[in-house]
Amino acid sequence: AAGFNAVDWLIRNAQVEDIVATNRPDTSFIPAFTGNQMYLAGERYQYGLGAAGQRAEIERRSLISRSLTAGLGQVALKTLCQEEIDFVWIESQADSFPPTGAVTSESFGNINLYDLRQYCAINY
Repeated sequence: AAGFNAVDWLIRNAQVEDIVATNRPDTSFIPAFTGNQMYLAGERYQYGLGAAGQRAEIERRSLISRSLTAGLGQVALKTLCQEEIDFVWIESQADSFPPTGAVTSESFGNINLYDLRQYCAINY
């Protein structure tokens, strides 16, 4: 249920053209249910079936995406803003994730959503 509650929140708060990053780039759940563009989703298919010239970019985005499991520190926020990410979807084992200051967030069980639009506009 947490996943669908998070999807509902994202649909209500994001525009379809907003880009979502996640620490789970292996899944296609988020774009399938929200219609949002992803920073990276379904990476194994993109890597295996995509153009060979894109593999380095897929690997770069995968490293950034997977690093989000550690949280949204200042380095991560700067990187996400530079990559023009609007929302972040982080799945963790913990029930809650530490708040990230000026970033708007919502928590749904083990899923935490962050709206970076205002933060990035002000800081980067």
